Amino acid sequence: MSNFSPYEPKSENDDELDNMTKFEIFKSHVLKNPWIWILCVANVFVYIVRIGVDNWAPLYVTEQLHFGMSDAVNTIFYFEMGALLGSLSWGYISDLLNGRRAIVAVFCLILTAFAVLGYRYATSVTMVNVSLFALGSLIFGPQLLIGISLVGFAPKKSIAVVNGLSGTFGYLFGDSTAKVVLAKIADPKSAGISVGSLHLHGWNDVFVVFYGALIIGFLLLLVVAYGEEMKIRNEIKEEKLVA
Repeated sequence: MSNFSPYEPKSENDDELDNMTKFEIFKSHVLKNPWIWILCVANVFVYIVRIGVDNWAPLYVTEQLHFGMSDAVNTIFYFEMGALLGSLSWGYISDLLNGRRAIVAVFCLILTAFAVLGYRYATSVTMVNVSLFALGSLIFGPQLLIGISLVGFAPKKSIAVVNGLSGTFGYLFGDSTAKVVLAKIADPKSAGISVGSLHLHGWNDVFVVFYGALIIGFLLLLVVAYGEEMKIRNEIKEEKLVA
């Protein structure tokens, strides 16, 4: 079986894994597993959108939409309430689809793009809060489902390490980008940042970063969705052969 196989190691390999050290399992089934790395990188871009919206929403509505302080503070409440709904719903929906986590995450990111659009062009407190509620419920879908999807691509003995790796990627790269890089882009007193010939400065370019992150996350999770579909179909074939 090649390293790019989407299938979880089969139960008949348990004896082999029992004879391997934890480092050997980590090296052969985690470090050399491209599906795990794709999911870890996708998690970074999901984090950029999630933390970027959550962290900077009060400042954005204050500076750009001239909301009062109480309305600005309430943006976090609506985002988190949406997050609660999303966290409770999307895993269940993916279960109904026989474990197709990645394709549900892809669907969430597509809808997130529309919610970001609503947030960007909102002109009232109600429109902003509705958009933020939608954003919270949608962006937490991929974040939750990436963690669950990782389980299907790694041996059970390495699940804790794999989830830790994904979380580290998210916090180390996604969280820092959302807090540090977006701050430099949004701050009117800052010079912004340059990426090659592209110069990013101002709130409009913050949304450019959001859409860039959504597109990259979408493409990466679409690849994973293909791997999951192959895995699920393979399992169905095996069940039919056993029956």
